[in-house]
Amino acid sequence: MITFVRRHADTDAVDAPDSNLEVYARAAYNDIRRRVPEWVDNHVSDTLTVSSGVAAYALSGSAFSTKNVEYVTSITGPSENLVYIPWSVYLEMLDGPDVDYSTREASWYTVKGDAVYLFPTPATAGVEYTVYGYRSFTSWPSGSDEPDLPREFDEVICWYMLGMYYRAQEDISMSQLYMAQYEQGVNRFIASSMKQDSHSPKIFGGSKKNRYPMSYSRWLRRNTEGV
Repeated sequence: MITFVRRHADTDAVDAPDSNLEVYARAAYNDIRRRVPEWVDNHVSDTLTVSSGVAAYALSGSAFSTKNVEYVTSITGPSENLVYIPWSVYLEMLDGPDVDYSTREASWYTVKGDAVYLFPTPATAGVEYTVYGYRSFTSWPSGSDEPDLPREFDEVICWYMLGMYYRAQEDISMSQLYMAQYEQGVNRFIASSMKQDSHSPKIFGGSKKNRYPMSYSRWLRRNTEGV
């Protein structure tokens, strides 16, 4: 990319040093990846192996097999999909009735910070849950050889680098030209990329099989009255 930008602008390493062009490339890369919170290519799953009596599991902790999930979208247990609940509801459940969950697996989950919280607290060690979500992006350009994006974005990153180069040269018209090309390319490629994932729901959390998520009052009644 650096070589292409220099040749396209008919410049050299003196007027366009590597350090400057790398900053421009990184800025474009970060701008693109922040425009879409859920990139289809970044969808991953991980195995969470629970411990008895432990409710909270750090996404980067040893309980996860690959530690590759940054943003959680759903969790599946051995026999059901867990229902996502807000943190406030999770705290209400903790203060709920003293019910014997010694033979129960988790049915609900929430996320706070970089940790997943299960409810009820798993009673049996070694049980595996599948956590679905999106992984984080690889650092670039210092962290890898290629930007962690589909290859068609390489082109628009070059347009951004050229736009910033001409801005530094105080050539505003050329800078605006390439920045406009960058915006058009980014919007076009994002629209094309996201079509691949248009069928999947954009929700935070799953739902139990053949059930609607429970209100706290319904949960309370079910666990105290058995209904």
